[in-house]
Amino acid sequence: MQTQAAVKMEAAGQGPGRFGWVGLMALAGAVSASGPVLPMLLEGFEPFLAILVAPILVGLVLLRFARKVGIVWLGVVSLALLVMNAPFTVDALMHPESPADFVPITMLTVGGLIAVIATVPAFRSAQGRRHDTAFPKVAAVAGIAVVVAAIGGSLAAWATVTNDSPADGSLIVDMESFEFGPRDITAQNGEVSLYITNNDSARHTFTVDELGVDESIAPGQSKQITFDAEAGSFRFYCKPHDPGMEGKLTVQ
Repeated sequence: MQTQAAVKMEAAGQGPGRFGWVGLMALAGAVSASGPVLPMLLEGFEPFLAILVAPILVGLVLLRFARKVGIVWLGVVSLALLVMNAPFTVDALMHPESPADFVPITMLTVGGLIAVIATVPAFRSAQGRRHDTAFPKVAAVAGIAVVVAAIGGSLAAWATVTNDSPADGSLIVDMESFEFGPRDITAQNGEVSLYITNNDSARHTFTVDELGVDESIAPGQSKQITFDAEAGSFRFYCKPHDPGMEGKLTVQ
């Protein structure tokens, strides 16, 4: 005959051979946290990414030592991150050719969605309310499959990226360490021709709102861009890394 503690553990998916809602919450948190951690492992510490991952790690610790609190914490944090990152998420998911952006944001999104969905049933399971269902296992397998497919698909898309040859008279612009080089570009009015190379592991854009210019440059890619401009001063910037990654185009 099972003890009351054993029944509660089994209901929460902690019994031998069981994978329940609480286990799904833990997996979701681990997948979400891995998204911001991966770029830091490859490129070094980044404060913004650390801010993203810190509350998820807190939730995983709480899940271990204060299960109900951890479940609620992870659910709320996951929902907040999904909402807060929505604009960047949509943009990043449209560009699988940039694995450094596409894969982490996919992991953060998949883990966040699973955590939000699992919050209520996981909390009920932690209270000892047994509810047999295959959904946690199915969701775990599906989530991992999506992440694996995202990695493979992104690497394949990156492999198909091609480089342009510079046109005669093009101004050379480099993107490196999340900065434009040079930051100040001077060109003659009429047709402006730029040859831009992205030396970073993340995708950048060369965007000039006033001129209707918005070019995406994949990691390691060199792209020739041409547009018309009248005399004046214009701000150019990178959409995913604005503010900070910007410069001034002066057309004489």
